[in-house]
Amino acid sequence: MFGFMRSPASKIFKQKSDDPGFPASSSSNPFDSDTESDANQILKPARRTASEPVLITPNFNTNPFDDDDGGREVSSSSSSDYGSAAARDRYRNDFRDSGGLQNQSVQELENYATYKAGETTKTVNNCLKIAEDIREDATRTLETLHQQGEQITRTHMLAAETERDLSRVSSFIVLLMRNV
Repeated sequence: MFGFMRSPASKIFKQKSDDPGFPASSSSNPFDSDTESDANQILKPARRTASEPVLITPNFNTNPFDDDDGGREVSSSSSSDYGSAAARDRYRNDFRDSGGLQNQSVQELENYATYKAGETTKTVNNCLKIAEDIREDATRTLETLHQQGEQITRTHMLAAETERDLSRVSSFIVLLMRNV
């Protein structure tokens, strides 16, 4: 299913009729950012049918996991941003309204993976915060139990000492009663 998908670094080229979706030149390296031929190439999107989903182009200049817009104006009309409300709504319902995951473009799936990674990161961070809170509560509980244990030990020692004193007093009273 995913064997013929392009990598995130590959460019979108105008497809030929015999082109299965890969770059026209087999000698170019889609992972090599230093090739000079990339600067001279004109990138044209492939022809799309009406039933194919629209390609969403992410803004790689921002942190996808950062909710803060960094003081920059966020364009509300930009539907191509994977962080847009429309994209988030599609991601939240797992593309049910647009034909499911199988009918999405590679770029859309990559954006979806980025979105899901961000959501997972937030969830994990929340879980870690909760775990830290639980650990702090457990530490306080352990300290309280330790203090209570020390108090019980002191109370037991005092009770044992009082019992010894009462035993001596009782023996002394018995001796006094015999001598009277």
